[in-house]
Amino acid sequence: MSTFLPVALLLGLSLTGFKSLHLFATSNNLVSHYTHILTTNHMPSGLPINPITTNHRFPPIDWQIRAVTIFSLVFAEDLTHLDTTLVGVLFLGAWAPSWALIVLESLRACNGYGSHWTSWITIPGIVIFNQGHAVFSSLWLAVLVIWQPSGYAGAAELAVGRHDAVAIVVSFVVGYVIPIVLSALPAPGYVSWKVKQSVCGLYQQWNVWIVLVHHACVYVMRRGDVVGIGQAASQSPEESWRYLRLTYSFVFLLAAVPWWIVLATCAVQYLRRGSKGRRAQGGSLFKQVFVPTLPFASRKCRGVHEGFKWLIQWDHIIGTLATCVWAFVLYDRFLRAHGVEETGVQVIWKCAMYAAVGGPVAIPVGLLYERDRMALARLD
Repeated sequence: MSTFLPVALLLGLSLTGFKSLHLFATSNNLVSHYTHILTTNHMPSGLPINPITTNHRFPPIDWQIRAVTIFSLVFAEDLTHLDTTLVGVLFLGAWAPSWALIVLESLRACNGYGSHWTSWITIPGIVIFNQGHAVFSSLWLAVLVIWQPSGYAGAAELAVGRHDAVAIVVSFVVGYVIPIVLSALPAPGYVSWKVKQSVCGLYQQWNVWIVLVHHACVYVMRRGDVVGIGQAASQSPEESWRYLRLTYSFVFLLAAVPWWIVLATCAVQYLRRGSKGRRAQGGSLFKQVFVPTLPFASRKCRGVHEGFKWLIQWDHIIGTLATCVWAFVLYDRFLRAHGVEETGVQVIWKCAMYAAVGGPVAIPVGLLYERDRMALARLD
């Protein structure tokens, strides 16, 4: 496969994301509803916006924290808008695996990030958060398709040290899963409104928290090696694959758990309806969650919950497609570079199996898992 086709496709997805997120948010009145909340400093439910800020010392930072708090509370305030909350859960299950795969691929020996790894990860992460997974992830993955040689590499070049393989799991648990759980807990009750809002607002720099935890985890494990607590730094192909398999299992769970939570909730909602008419209402939750409003329509949203639901639906769909394209390119390059023959039917069957178990974003996880498994098997 030539580089031109996937790059053109990723650029097209980025443009579609810009239309589906930024332009659609303006045309469907979401921006107006959002600005009104920022101005009044109250959610539509009447909840005051009161996260921890710099107390007017740095107004732009305070504004950004409040803006992120409002965005997060739209999905996590309560279950009044169940469809919006479930769409948010779907997005979390799509975004985390995509970013984990990007981080994992950046740690390959062949990609040569070296001391520049932190900047290559944190800077794109900041832009992605502000500009959208669909818009900037597609652009960033197009850059990686052009620049990263890992699609052609063998086992030695694809190796990821055990410290980094373990650190990815620890950093995403501490820097992603725990804050998400805290922001989703009912308040008041398990946490106070102040804590809930502050976690939502300060979590804007999620990628920085992940990187900091990653570096700290690697540092501690390497110090353990120096003083003789940890295992030897050298590792066999079997040991390398054992740690990578742990990482992939964790990333797959990041994709599968939210996917099945959403499916189970929609199914329970449907089954709880007794009569045919009420079941039709329960079935409509599937439609509300999985069928987005077309960004080319002239439809107006009724408020921030509906508007952000439409936005995140397209962010999820386009961002997942971009990650699938990128992973397929790396998988296809590996097959061609190493003379591995696999028919299109076999690839489609693999993708279908992974999607059936873990949802659409499990496809890129599965493809890169299969590539690493074949690469390490070549050294056995």
